Formats: sequence, C-alpha cells, structure tokens
Amino acid sequence: MLVTESLAGLDVGGAVVWGATAFVSLYLLITVRTLRILFGTMSVVLIALGLAVQTGLVSIPGPTSNISRAFLAASSIPMLFAILLAVQYRNKSALQGRQIDMLNADNARKSFLLTQAIEGLSEGLVIMDARKTVLYANRAARSYIDIGLFRDKFLEAARYVDPHSGAPLPKSKRPSTLALAGMTVLEEELLLALPDSDREVRLLESAVPLHAHDGKVDGAILWFRDITGERELERKNRDIEQQLTQAQKLEAVGQLAGGIAHDFNNLLQVIMGNVDFLLEGKEADPSPSSRFLKQIKMAGERGSQLTRRLLAFSKGQPDDPISVDLNELIKGVTPLLERSLGGQVKISEKLSDGLGHTLIDPNAFENALLNLAVNARDAMPAGGMLSITSRRQIVSEDGPDAVPGLVPGGYVVLEVRDTGIGMTEEVKQRIFEPFYTTKAHDVGSGLGLAMVYSFVQRSGGVIRVESEPGHGTAFTMWLPEVEPVGGQVALASATAVAWKGEETVLVVDDDDDVRDMIVQMVESIGYKVYSRDNAVEGLLFLQRHPEVEILLTDVAMPGAYNGLQFADRAIKAKPDLRVVITTGYAEKFDKELMDMGDHASVLLKPFTKDDLAAKVARHATHHARVA
Repeated sequence: MLVTESLAGLDVGGAVVWGATAFVSLYLLITVRTLRILFGTMSVVLIALGLAVQTGLVSIPGPTSNISRAFLAASSIPMLFAILLAVQYRNKSALQGRQIDMLNADNARKSFLLTQAIEGLSEGLVIMDARKTVLYANRAARSYIDIGLFRDKFLEAARYVDPHSGAPLPKSKRPSTLALAGMTVLEEELLLALPDSDREVRLLESAVPLHAHDGKVDGAILWFRDITGERELERKNRDIEQQLTQAQKLEAVGQLAGGIAHDFNNLLQVIMGNVDFLLEGKEADPSPSSRFLKQIKMAGERGSQLTRRLLAFSKGQPDDPISVDLNELIKGVTPLLERSLGGQVKISEKLSDGLGHTLIDPNAFENALLNLAVNARDAMPAGGMLSITSRRQIVSEDGPDAVPGLVPGGYVVLEVRDTGIGMTEEVKQRIFEPFYTTKAHDVGSGLGLAMVYSFVQRSGGVIRVESEPGHGTAFTMWLPEVEPVGGQVALASATAVAWKGEETVLVVDDDDDVRDMIVQMVESIGYKVYSRDNAVEGLLFLQRHPEVEILLTDVAMPGAYNGLQFADRAIKAKPDLRVVITTGYAEKFDKELMDMGDHASVLLKPFTKDDLAAKVARHATHHARVA
C-alpha cells in the first residue's frame, strides 16, 4: 500500500530521474556481469508491471494508461544499460579470446624454435629421470644410439675410462650419477669404450640436476661433445711442433758444426800437408820417426772423415744424386753389412718388386744404411735379427696414408728394424742430435744417426723412428720417387798421381798457414806460384800479371769479395783464366760453377799434394804426367 501510494505520488519525469540515479549507483557498486543481470531483471519487472496495470491485474490510483506508459518507459532505461553491457562484455570476451589465441600461437612458435635449436645443436643433450631412463634426446645424442652408446639407459652400456690414467671410472663418479646426487659437473673429459667394438670415443660431458616442486632431485640434464677428432688433431699438431722444434734445433747445431768443421779442416790441411812433405821418399822407412809420421797421417785422415760427417750433418757436404734403384743399392751393400755386423746378427731382406727409382747420392745412402746397421748391432749385444724392408707408398694429403712433413705423391720407403734393447722416449727425442750417444765415449762419436738424418733431409725425404724399451727399434725413411734415368752407380777410387807443370799459379787464402802450405805444394809440383791474402789484392795482382793462368782461391775470405765473387770477377777480367776453388765447408756451388762454365772446379779441404796436382792439372795446358 505504501509502495502504491508512493508511485502514485510520482509523476513520470520524477520516476525516470529516480530510476536513472539508482541504476548509475548500482553500476558503480557491483561488477559488470552482476549489473548486466540486474539491469535485465529490472527491465523485465518494469515491463511486467506496466502490462499488469494496463490489463487491470494491478490496481494503482490514477489514470491507468499513464501509469502503464510510465512503467514501460522506465523499463527502457535498464534494458538499454543491459544491452550496452552485454555488447561490452561480448567485445571484451572476443578481445580476450583473440589475445589468448595470439599468445598460444606465439608460445607454439617459440616452442618450435626452441625445439629446432636444441635439435640442431652439435652437442648431444639428454634429459633423464631419477632412474636414468632417457626422457628426451636431441638429434646429436640420438646419433649415439646407432653406435650402441645407450638405448633406454644413458651410457649404461659404455665403459668409462679416465683419459689421463687409463683406469676404469666407477659409476659413482660418472657425471650422470653425480648430477642425480645433486651435484653439477662441467666439461669433464671422459674416454668411453663402446660396447661390442674396439672404438673409443672421447667426450667432454656436463650434467646438472633437475628438481621437483618439493626440492628433491627428480632427474638430470646432460650435454656432451665428441672431441675425439679434436684430440687427434691436437696430437698431430704436437707431433708436428716437436718435429719442427727438433728440425730447428738440428739446423742450428748443424750451422755450428759446419763452422767448426771449416776451421778444423784448415788445421788438418796444415798438419796433413806437412806430414806429406816429411814422408816423401820414406814410405818404406822403418825408423820410429817415419812410424810416428804415419800415425799422425792416419789420425789426420780420421779427423778428415769426422769433419766430413759434420759437414754432411750440416748439409754442407755436396751430394752427387742420380736416379737409382734402391733395391740394387741394398743388395750391393749387404755383403759389407754382413762383415760389419758379425756372425751374431742375422740380416733379413724383404725387398718389394717394382719399387721404383729415387734421386739420391749412392755413396751417402750406403753410408746411411751402414750407420743404421752398426747402430742396430750395438743395440743387440747378444745378437739378433736385422730386417731391411723396402716398399713403394703413395702419400696422400690427409687420411691414413698421410705422413707429416711430406707432400702428396709417390715415395720409396725403406725400413730398418732390429730386435735390440729399444729406446726410451727421452732417447728417441735426441738420437739425431750430433755428438749425442748412449754408448761409451770410445765406442761411438754420436754422429752416425745425425748423418742419416742429414742425408734423408738433403734427399727431400723424412725419417721416423719407432722404439720401446725391450721391443727393438725401427727406422723408416721416405725418399721421393722419380722416373728412371740412365746412369751407372759406381764409386771411383782415388789413385795417387804426380804431375809436372809449367803454368803460373796465384794462390789466394786469408789463412797464412794454409796459404803457405798450398804454395809449397804447388811449388813442389813444379808450377811457378804467387800468393795473396785477400780478393782485392788478388784482382790487382792479376791485372799486373797477365801471365797467371791458374787461380787457387779459398771460398770463405773477409773483405769486399768472397772466393766465388772473386773468381767470377777474375774470369770476366781474364776469360782464359782457370780457377780451382778450395773450401773447408764443402758446400755445393752448382749455380756459381754453372755460370763459370768449364773455367772452375772445387777442391775440398783437407787435400793431399796428389789431390791438388790432379785438380790443377785438369786446368793446365802445359803439363806432363810423371811416371
């Protein structure tokens, strides 16, 4: 009754204002969804009241039509709000749906990219549970399934080995076990022996634990990288560095040895020259003085051989390389080896047919093979077997046929193996050093293997040694293969000759003792001789004395010109001049001698009077051989 009276007291405008104010207040106080429902409900109630008044179901004082219209008009306001709120909610839901779809698509794209990145890793990545069951393995890790590294259990089938000690690694120390125990392992290097295979794999492995919501370890993530190839490359690089260091050290020592040999040859030249003079006509003299002189001469000859070995090591000894069949050389030197090794050492030859030719100095090769054989004999004091094997090998740039230090191509390979006591790693590193020896000082000079090394280097090849204590030693040399060239392998033996000449000779040498000795030798042969101690004075003398026909000059001289430059200028100034170049270095002067043509030749110090006479006679025009 009170409500009816209140509504009857309101006009239509006041009802509208009251309703609007109430709706705005409710809109600010309640949620959008609740407001939308309330507005809809109120609109329906007002419409129902209006219809009830119109039909007479509800009696309200006043004109019926006006009251009904007022209710109908009032219902339009909450209806409008309900419609607006419904549209707003629908738009908001649609926007939220689109945002969720976009977020899901972005997450899917990120998940795809992350999966692709993990799959594309070169490192293997594995996720396992607490029982080491593999839950996920990327492509790099799955590749190890094919070689039996793991199936369901990660690395359970493989045998871990400590790469440093080689001792088996217990399961308790494996990265996977440590990670499941809550520890983090970073880049642990491990050696794995694969099941049912002789192959070994080196891995750099890391592992971190995975924790559940309660903080307990629920699994582990492991990632590993195969470093087998890297370690092999590092090993090869270390070998190459060691070889380079060894070669540089030998090169430096060789230069020193060459300088020492040069000075020593000058001393021997004076000693042996004077001994030759003192022994003239006394070869059959039994007196003590003659015997002493002969002993001095023998010692000088041994000293000369020693300097030749030093010069051979220092790459100053000239070679006379020709194309030879290595098998023929080996067969020719075998009888000498048998006599040198004695009856306790047996020689076994395994020479491959169709070996091919190589460009080497036959004499130098025979000396090298003899040095290797003698070295093997000393390593077998109780006797043993010396095996000499030859074969042909094609060396590639990489792969199993690659040989460090050799360019790809065909090579003749010689292996000399003994059954001796072998060598330690420390000895192997030093065996090619001159004067290094493990023998007694009165047994070896320490130059034999240095000569072998130098010969192989000069021939364009390499030499390697394999040895272990108690397991013998094997020297292997690779010599470049060449096309066969006609020529004979023969050694010319020197015979003593005497000559008588009439030419005028100029001797130029900066060493006073050596120069005086050479002058005496030339005079004793019968030539007229002058001498000077440097190239400049020698050139001036030649200008003033056109009668000089033969020039004897040393190579190493101080001043503006060395012996080669001096000889070249002298020949250009006097085209008919003949030159004998003496040297204690024993270098090869192929280019310089080629430029001089037939005008010049080389005579190595120390030389005898017979050697000098024969060399000078080659260039003399007025000479006669004395019977």
